[in-house]
Amino acid sequence: MKQKSVEESYFWLYEYYNSGFHNETWEFIWKVYYDFYAIGFPKFEKKIKTMYKNWKKKNDIMYLIHVVRNLHKCSNNIDYRVFLSRIYYTKYLMRIFKNPTETESFDLLQPLCSTKYEELLLRSLCENCVASIAYYLNKTLDSPNLITILESKLERKIKTHDLYDKFPQIMVQILGYKDDNKWYFHKENKKNLDMVKKTDKDYRHMGIHKEISYVYKTLSNVRLYGISDSIGCFDLQRRKHNLKKMFWYNWEYFAYKSPIWKKRFDMCDIEVDNENLKIVFNNEDEEEEFYEKYNFEPDEQTKEVQEKSTRDIVKAKLSDWVHELFGVKLNRRIIKKLVY
Repeated sequence: MKQKSVEESYFWLYEYYNSGFHNETWEFIWKVYYDFYAIGFPKFEKKIKTMYKNWKKKNDIMYLIHVVRNLHKCSNNIDYRVFLSRIYYTKYLMRIFKNPTETESFDLLQPLCSTKYEELLLRSLCENCVASIAYYLNKTLDSPNLITILESKLERKIKTHDLYDKFPQIMVQILGYKDDNKWYFHKENKKNLDMVKKTDKDYRHMGIHKEISYVYKTLSNVRLYGISDSIGCFDLQRRKHNLKKMFWYNWEYFAYKSPIWKKRFDMCDIEVDNENLKIVFNNEDEEEEFYEKYNFEPDEQTKEVQEKSTRDIVKAKLSDWVHELFGVKLNRRIIKKLVY
């Protein structure tokens, strides 16, 4: 898999987390782990749980950074099948069943089943058809018999936890772990942890004239990376809007949707104008003080800085994305844009 710098991963992690999406960041970490890493690095799961428990006590981003460091280190040996199962195979039935073999008689397993979908899941397991397994597993997730059926068929325990969705956890165990990958958990050092936080540097009074606000310099100094060009195979909401116009003239309205900016705006007497996509200040002094502190002036930034947010993303096929990153050609070309 193609690697980008771990610093870029840290940058986006810190931006998302510091915007107030703390629990959402952990959910995303679990998603990435199960989608790509869990098959090859099953022991990593326990470490992520440990980091999460430590984070719950101290609420420090360093625990997330430790996890990302190790994900990045392991990214040359990952598996795409759970990812594809979750976002694609669960939605589309891709194959008509053949008759089960004599040695794996469906009739012998049938007494465990109570619904049609459970029966079809068992047939999928007999045929080892990943696409069909994913489809019918998704249909039977809420079945009280599911774990019993799977354990009887697979002849091993199926374990799940409540920190993330059941489907990818179970799918990983159906596909089977690879225990031949050597892996040791390493924590990030303090120097690099401190470097991650440098994007919080205050540029309001950075010049000789301390009474002058230089907040407009913030984006040009701390917006280190732009949106990736490789996401064109996914369903992007940005394509449905005039992103540049929103960035120039309505940034306050959309910033208000994140916890950190909502907290900043709510310290003032404001109203949210949903019709005109504006934040309206009811007090001129508060408005002046707010913009002296937070007016990044996105419409006045260089084109290079602006396009780190607003660049056009070229459309691509998911099957081509899988081929480019994993070197695997899928049996069918996946053109439909799917939500990650």
